[in-house]
Amino acid sequence: VHDHKKAEILIDRNLEKYEDDDHHQFYLEKGKALYGQGKLDEALPWLKRHRTSDFLHHPYDLAMNYEKDAYMALIYEAQGKHSLAKKH
Repeated sequence: VHDHKKAEILIDRNLEKYEDDDHHQFYLEKGKALYGQGKLDEALPWLKRHRTSDFLHHPYDLAMNYEKDAYMALIYEAQGKHSLAKKH
């Protein structure tokens, strides 16, 4: 429904619940929620924190995790950092 603020609230609840650094999917979702609200500078650090788990091998699972690079590329392009956008 593209309610990025509501998504951010739900993500924040889970980030509080799982404070250790093993919940990288929440970092990706937080970055996406902030991006959806137009908060590009806030989204970037969250996207950078995301790590794809070593145990993921199925293309569908990998594709869901690799979307981080698409969001990072969009942010870097909006910031005028074309070489970084291309890299991602």
